[in-house]
Amino acid sequence: MLYERGITGYIYPFRFSFLKKGECVPNTPPAEVLIAVSRRRLTRAVDRNLVKRRVREAYRLNKSIIGDPLSANNIQLAIMITYIADGPEPREVIEKKIVLLLQEIANRALAEKTRL
Repeated sequence: MLYERGITGYIYPFRFSFLKKGECVPNTPPAEVLIAVSRRRLTRAVDRNLVKRRVREAYRLNKSIIGDPLSANNIQLAIMITYIADGPEPREVIEKKIVLLLQEIANRALAEKTRL
């Protein structure tokens, strides 16, 4: 459903899709996140695992960027983050881009709510 009806965007080295799941249920996180790294782009499992670990850590440190506005507006999202670079990026680059990505998703999700 994320591919078919989700809202998509790019912030290199990531492609993201998100879909509104509905009203936020109490005691549940406002966003469910899936992180994907293609085996075609990163053939070594060590590199794929490294990238996924860096993305998860960057999301963990910055999830309030998206969590606070979604919780305040009672929105719950399903988010897919796909890594599209051909090699592992440094931790600092990944964290900086994840911050931009989360801000973009939060802005688009709130704009969609006001449009509906």
